[in-house]
This record gives sequence, C-alpha cells and structure tokens, in this order.
Amino acid sequence: MAAGLYIHVPFCRRKCPYCNFYSIAAEPELLERYTQAVCRNLRHYACAEPVDTVYFGGGTPSLLSPAQIAQILETAADCFTLSPDTEVTMEANPAAAAPEQLRRFRESGVNRLSFGVQSLSDSQLKRLGRLHTAQEAVETVCAAAAAGFDNLSCDLMLALPGQTPEELEQTIREMTRLPIVHISAYLLKIEPGTPFARQQIAAQCPDEDAAADLYLQAVEQLNAAGFAQYEISNFAKPGFESRHNCKYWHCEPYLGIGPSAHSCWNGKRFFVPSSAASFLEQPVQTVETEDGAPCTLEERLMLGLRLTEGVPAAWLAEKKAAVERYCKLGFLRRTGDGVSGVEYDIGGAGVIKNPSASITFPIPVHTLIEVSNMKKLEWALLLGMVGAVCCSALTGTAQSYRSLEQNVLRLHILANSDSIDDQALKLKVRDKVLEQADTLFAGDAESVEDAETIAAENLETLEQTAQQLVWDEGYSYPVKAQLVEMPFDDRTYGDWVMPAGEYTALRITIGAAQGQNWWCVMYPSLCVPNACDVTADEETAEDAFGKPEQDALFERFFAKA
Repeated sequence: MAAGLYIHVPFCRRKCPYCNFYSIAAEPELLERYTQAVCRNLRHYACAEPVDTVYFGGGTPSLLSPAQIAQILETAADCFTLSPDTEVTMEANPAAAAPEQLRRFRESGVNRLSFGVQSLSDSQLKRLGRLHTAQEAVETVCAAAAAGFDNLSCDLMLALPGQTPEELEQTIREMTRLPIVHISAYLLKIEPGTPFARQQIAAQCPDEDAAADLYLQAVEQLNAAGFAQYEISNFAKPGFESRHNCKYWHCEPYLGIGPSAHSCWNGKRFFVPSSAASFLEQPVQTVETEDGAPCTLEERLMLGLRLTEGVPAAWLAEKKAAVERYCKLGFLRRTGDGVSGVEYDIGGAGVIKNPSASITFPIPVHTLIEVSNMKKLEWALLLGMVGAVCCSALTGTAQSYRSLEQNVLRLHILANSDSIDDQALKLKVRDKVLEQADTLFAGDAESVEDAETIAAENLETLEQTAQQLVWDEGYSYPVKAQLVEMPFDDRTYGDWVMPAGEYTALRITIGAAQGQNWWCVMYPSLCVPNACDVTADEETAEDAFGKPEQDALFERFFAKA
C-alpha cells in the first residue's frame, strides 16, 4: 500500500469571505522560504516508503512558481520511492494561472489540476468574493487542457445565497461541457468567525429542505452528464477518481507538510500548528499528536461509508442483528454473502450501485430523503441517532449535528435532590408532562417550530400540571417550567446516539434542582414514559435504559414512517 504526500501552501492573494482554512498573504520572499522549508522537512521524513500521490493544497498553491513546484517534487523523489504513475495534484485559482504558466506547471511534474471554480454565475462569484469571472474560469480550464492536462477537476459550491435551481442547472450544464473529468460539489457552510458569519449570510442561503433539493438536483444532473458519484461530495468520469483523497477515506498513510497540514503516518495521526512563522523558522515542523492509534475499525467504517463502494461485510460480522434490522428498514440490501447499499433511482437518470459483496450506507443523505416516505426531519433524526450501525462515530456520515439540534425539542427535568424519593418524584413529573405534551402536540405540531410555539404558549399550563402532581405526592417543592437553549453532552444507548450540542428544551426544575437530570426528545415524540424505575443505588433514568427500552424507542420512532 503506497502512501500519499500532502503539501499545504498557505498563501492567497485574497481570503474568500466564507473560508476558514489557514492562509496568509503571498509575498515573493515568503514563497521562496516556504519552498526551502518544505524541502527541508521532506528530507527529515525521508524513508523507503512507496508514494504514489502528491497533493498541493491551500491556500492557492498555484502562487508558487513552476520552478518551486519542480524543486519540491524533485526533493520528494529523492526522499521517497515515487511511483512512475504518481498522481500529482495542484489546486489552482482560475484567476492566478496564465496559459504559459500552466504549460510550465505540466512540465514541472504536475499532472492533475483542481480549479476552485465554485460557480459559473458572475453574480454568485462576486458574492463569494472570488477574483475570477465565469468567462475567465472557462478560458483557464480550456488553457489547462491545451497545456497537456487530461486530468482536470473543478470545485462546485451548492446552496449559495439566493441560488435557484435554474442557476445551478446552468452552472452544471456549462461546467460539464468543459474538458474536465472530475467535480467536487460542496454545500456552502458558514463557518464561525468568517466574514460571512459576521454578515449573517446564512439568512440569505437556501433553507435545509431547499439545500437538499439542490443537492439532489446536482447528483442527478452530474450522473446524467457522465460524472458518477463515488463519494459524498465527489463525482468523476470512469478511472478519474481522486486517488489521493481516496487515501483519506481508505485510512491509508499520508504525510502532511506545511502549517495546518494533517498526517496519518507511522501509526499516528498528527497535525502541524497553523503558524507559517514557526514552520519557516524551525528546522523541522512542530507537530501535535491527534491520535496515537488511528485507523480503528470504527474510524475505517466512518470513512469508508462515505464511499459508494462501501466496506467489506466481514467488518460487521459482530453486528449481525443491527445489519438485519437495517435490511428490514430498507437501508441495506443483501447481495450474495454480503450486504450492500440499497439501489436508488435518481430522477430516472440511473442508480447508485454497489456491485461487490459489501455493506454501503446510502451515502447521498438527501437521496435517501427523496425516495423515502418519511419526513426529512425524521430522516435527520434517523441518520443522526441510529445511522451508526456499529458505533456512534458513524453519526458524522449523516446530517450535520447542527441540523439535528435545530429539528428537535428536548425535555429536561432536574430533581430536587439525588435522594431516591426525589428521583422517583422526578420520573412521575416526567410521565405527567409527557402525557400532557402528547395531547398538546397531537394534530397541531407539524414541525419543531410548531412544537416550540405550542410549548411556549402552554408553559404556564405545563408548569401548573407538574406543580399539581408534586403537591399531590405530598411535597411542597416549587416547580418552574422554561423554554431554553442549553448544551447537552453525547449520550449513547447501545446502537443509539444523541450527539452533543445546543438544543432547545422544555426545562422543568423541581425544588432546589440539585438532583440528577432526566432528558428525552420531546418532539418528535421519542420519549418512553415508565421506561425505568429508580434503582437502589440511585442510578439515573438515562443510565438505566436497557435493550427493551431501546427497542421501544426504535419502534416508537419508526411508527411515524
């Protein structure tokens, strides 16, 4: 198994307002010092390890001169055993690559270019703060093909501010006419601390459902144009999948050089701090270990299930019951002695298939949503909570945690104390509140927004209900009901996981509220009243959830399907 080299080039002419990658302004003197630092570090890591991919990422790697790229590649060839067919990728800005320079990059050893096109709408490019126009992007890609590049990729951004299906359709139609063989399609993500976040651009972007529709549209249109989806965000013509990026998803070794670069090397996962000054000054780059034992089964599953090829069924040999459950629900499909992903018709344009005996989680999340009778909200919950067939780590392959946070209403109850009597009282309050909530939500709550509105309008009623029960049980504790935003930790119940995050919750405090808490998902209704009793050792309700209660939750959840 050959390794990959990743070279992070942290220089940009101008930082895009949506970008949170580490980058600094490009200066000629810094570019040369950076080149020497990269070569110095390559010599430090030199070994007989075979290498068959080199990836220059950024930043804007095309700001380096062809001579500097050639020097780095020559040093890499001296330090490692480079394969004759090594894939050498360089990310490039369409506005920073002249035709003659492209020809010289090809001569330097680069054989694959990845252009940050993002859109072929001039209005969108301006909104994104890109330096190029749509016409300049087209001309640059064509110039790269004329310079001898036959492995060209373009980035495509989805769910842009104000983006319409018609605008996306036109961009994809024009992009797929270019002499390219690969497209990386990403949903715009507004990262904290970026200018887009400060400008609250998210309010101008398509909502979750509209973004899902745009994603589905892109999948259908790209497949129809001959770009087969092989990973969540990546599409390629046959034989032109990104070999380097596949190393990440296959948990193969790769060495990262440069500030903010990450590595999985010599049995450890580590990264370089985001400081160009430190990288330039130190004889060897400083690294910080992230994981001293990477590539566990859980990690390989999490990464491998991003790919349409799936993972070997043997990896799930100990999860037979879970696999059977997901087959019955339609998530998985038996193929001979193995299990594969369900085939889905995508708008009549074809199907996503797994021809081998493997297990594949249906990767395009929104494709799953489209072909299901379940609500999109319920799919978000499913993929976030039970999509982890084997482990909670797999929840990252589903909807973002933020999506889950925004689409559930939780119930959170704090007991007066940890005494057995107070904990028992807490559970009785829980059951009474859930009973009333079921009545309030019945027929009127079609979304989490509806549920929150109903809860807010009935806070006094809910509080009085809980208070009356406390009095009826012979206690004088005051009860308070509030609708709040509050943090929750991860909580796992066997095959179930509820990820950590900031959630909206109906918070009920009893008396001093010094006791252990109880929580569940109040909307959609995933709470199971009378699920457990307080044990003699004062075990909390959530810790007492056993297999019967998990199954009850499961059945209750899918009853909505």
